Amino acid sequence: MPIARTDDAFFQPLRNLKLKPGTELYLGLVHAADGVDGAKQRILAAGRYVSAFGIATECGIARAKTPDVVRKLLNIHAKASREPSAAR
Repeated sequence: MPIARTDDAFFQPLRNLKLKPGTELYLGLVHAADGVDGAKQRILAAGRYVSAFGIATECGIARAKTPDVVRKLLNIHAKASREPSAAR
């Protein structure tokens, strides 16, 4: 998901997504540049149109250029994936 997209127009097509049983959906909502707050905004936006999904980085953690960026992305994943009341 592009970092700047938290708008309904971008996520609305997910409403019509039909997945085969056993298929898990992961959305690339995590970006190092805007951290937990940005990920949460994209999670909320996607959640208006699809109920069950996991979070991932946009292009994969393997593209991180340094170990520090990998650590940052893992930290964002951990914090953004908690229940809303626990993530504060």
